[in-house]
This record gives sequence, C-alpha cells and structure tokens, in this order.
Amino acid sequence: MYDLKVRQNLDCFAKTPRGGCKALKAKENCLYCSFYKPVRDQELDQKRAIERLKSLDKPARLGIAEKYGVEGIVDEERKEDQSNCRRSCKTFERLSRVEIL
Repeated sequence: MYDLKVRQNLDCFAKTPRGGCKALKAKENCLYCSFYKPVRDQELDQKRAIERLKSLDKPARLGIAEKYGVEGIVDEERKEDQSNCRRSCKTFERLSRVEIL
C-alpha cells in the first residue's frame, strides 16, 4: 500500500524508540512490514473510528464504552442526561410539594 519512499521518510505508528514494534512481538524492519502505517494515517483512522462509534445508537455505544473502555463516545449524552434528570427531579419535587400543601 505504501511505497518504499514513504516508508523511508515517515515512521510507523508502532515503532518504539528502541527500534522495536508495538504491533508485532518480533522486531520487524518497517520497510517490508505488512502492518506499516504512518503516524498521521493512524491518527486519522482513530478519529474516523470514534466518529463511527458516535454515530451508533445509544445502547450500542454504552455497551462498547463499558466493554472496551472507549472514552468520548457517551460522555456528551451523559452530561445531557444528568442535567435532564436534575430538571425532572426538581420538577417532581415541586409537584410533590404542591400536592402535600
């Protein structure tokens, strides 16, 4: 997918400072590795994946976030849900006070 010039000039996302590989246990030469991907492409892929997860329905997002520990796909709605809950709780308290009086 990536030609030799790209592989020579851009480091792989999985390359460690000591020259090893995070993706594979064996020490690989990035020039011929089939897992090679530049850092910028990895970052773009991660952003696309998060956007895709955000587009799923709420139960699916909750399950994925809980099972895999993915952050940032449910937090926005949790804040909205909490504020909605506070509003409805206050409304309920007001109504219950009115009935008691």
